[in-house]
Amino acid sequence: MAFAVGATVAYLTMVAPGIIKTFQARMIYGTGDPELMAAGISEALVNALFSLPITLPVLALIQWIARRRFKKKQALSDKAGKDVFS
Repeated sequence: MAFAVGATVAYLTMVAPGIIKTFQARMIYGTGDPELMAAGISEALVNALFSLPITLPVLALIQWIARRRFKKKQALSDKAGKDVFS
């Protein structure tokens, strides 16, 4: 579970600076300068584009490991005839 949170935080860390720049530009210049807002949004999208191919497989791997661990735990409990690992 901690790895899943770590992967999600890493993704958000990649995307957040672009979003923050967008809101800072909007706070300073208002909505009058769309180029600054577009630059921040563009940065966030590019970062998302490059971080998703890393984040999604990591999350899938973590889920696979967790499922495998759960199945092995269940198999050992069934063999013992009681809930050994509670």
